[in-house]
Amino acid sequence: MTRFLTMPVMYALAVLLSLSLAFNGWQALGKAKLSVSLAESQTAIATQTASIAEEREAFQVAARAAEQKHADEMARIDREQQERDARDQAANDRLVADLRADRVRLHSRWQAALATSRLSGAVATASGADESQRDRQDSAARIVRAADRCDAQVKGLQAIVEADRAPP
Repeated sequence: MTRFLTMPVMYALAVLLSLSLAFNGWQALGKAKLSVSLAESQTAIATQTASIAEEREAFQVAARAAEQKHADEMARIDREQQERDARDQAANDRLVADLRADRVRLHSRWQAALATSRLSGAVATASGADESQRDRQDSAARIVRAADRCDAQVKGLQAIVEADRAPP
């Protein structure tokens, strides 16, 4: 009878051992799949991280290029403004020289003081006609120069605004 009881117990133990081995195998298979899935996820994350880094670098390069282009445009506008200022100063100097050499004459409203000083030779001598004429010429030249500078500044500022509003 012992043999009769021992056999089923052994069969039961064999079945339990088989089930245990199958369960352990199934767990090992699940762990292997999980390990593969984890490795795939890590690879995907690394790929996305590299892609994001490349995109950020490309954006930074494009931003630096746009910034450099803008700086170059501002430098060009500044150079042109300085050239205009130099031309205006030279034109102003020529105007003063032309006024003094009597190659250019002032408008009649600037000549009023000259007309009154010619009323009397004694008054003209006493009032320093040459000096007053020089003062009028200098004043006229300063006015012309101021107007030219204003025009040049407006053009320069307009160029800056246009450059700032231009699409990159």
